Amino acid sequence: ALDVVPAGGDRARIYVAPGRYAHDSHPTEGEVFPIQMRDRVQLVGVVECDPEPCVRPVIDGGLLDSPQARPGGGTLMSLIDMPDPQNLLANFIIRNGGEGRTDSTVLVSTTADLIEQGLRSRVTLRGSRIESVTSRNAFSALAVYNTDVVLQDSEVWNSIASGARSLVLISSSTLEMDGCHFQGNNLGEPEAYGMIRLSGSEFEIYNSVFTNNSGNGIMVDADSAGLIVHNSFANVQGKGISILSSDNVIVANNAFAGHTEYALIVPRPVENLLVVSNIFFENFEGQDWPSPSTDGVENIHSVEALEAKPWAFGNFEVDPAFFSPFAGNLRLRDGSPAVDRADPDYSVPADQDGNPRPRGQRADIGAFESVFDP
Repeated sequence: ALDVVPAGGDRARIYVAPGRYAHDSHPTEGEVFPIQMRDRVQLVGVVECDPEPCVRPVIDGGLLDSPQARPGGGTLMSLIDMPDPQNLLANFIIRNGGEGRTDSTVLVSTTADLIEQGLRSRVTLRGSRIESVTSRNAFSALAVYNTDVVLQDSEVWNSIASGARSLVLISSSTLEMDGCHFQGNNLGEPEAYGMIRLSGSEFEIYNSVFTNNSGNGIMVDADSAGLIVHNSFANVQGKGISILSSDNVIVANNAFAGHTEYALIVPRPVENLLVVSNIFFENFEGQDWPSPSTDGVENIHSVEALEAKPWAFGNFEVDPAFFSPFAGNLRLRDGSPAVDRADPDYSVPADQDGNPRPRGQRADIGAFESVFDP
């Protein structure tokens, strides 16, 4: 379908019916990977919910008989040199990608030729799930270079990134991430970067969930700057947020519960850091990193550790009362102390479910606004 849309014409949208699209999905006309997206051509999966459960089109890099075979290579979707502001990839399940030493399942990038023209790719990824992907020394789920990218209502599930890497890399780019969910992933090594690595980028991450993962949550480095607000972290084998290098980061209205290491680590002095109105609960103290004597190390697991920090205020140490964290449901139970505790200066107008904030006098801490009467 992408091949037959006229080049250089008006914007176009291709609707893809539910089903499995793979190397072996047709005897003579299987998919050829990577699928090359085109500027000004949107690719939108059709979601069918009658009868339940809802089904979406599946882009599968493996074979039915051998999901790990991946005959088409590790990159399944390629979005390169796409400067149109309405570029969109929506409503897909993308599975069994990665595998190669340097392959990301979804690659989004801008080449030097386009940058020299004063342009860069602009892409929205919405309503999709990347699952069961792996790599040996790459960013297995998504790699973004020199691009303005929006991630909305998307998921990364049950994926592996070994070799001390990340599932998602955002490099020299801008990221707006709203309502995303990272669950059941494994970074393979304790000192891997994180589920998301932000390198030399500007970002806004809100209303997102990180739960039941093995590996750190978010790493901020290379003088990245931005907001991490109204997110929920629970049952993490690793750290929550690592701020290695930045010039302006705000961490506000988040809930951190059940980390095996520090919820927040700041291993060197950072300019213009604010840690505001977050909840910390049962996060293990762990070991000082890189070493107990490193100047400027701040290992934060509790409100006590934040006392007297000029860049921290309004934080709480209390059980946020998530509904069912081991099942990945971090909505708030009735009576949660997270209700009406968010700082209004760093709030957003809706939660992950689309419920308006606030329902009470203030918004609630975490990715979800309570549905119970205030």
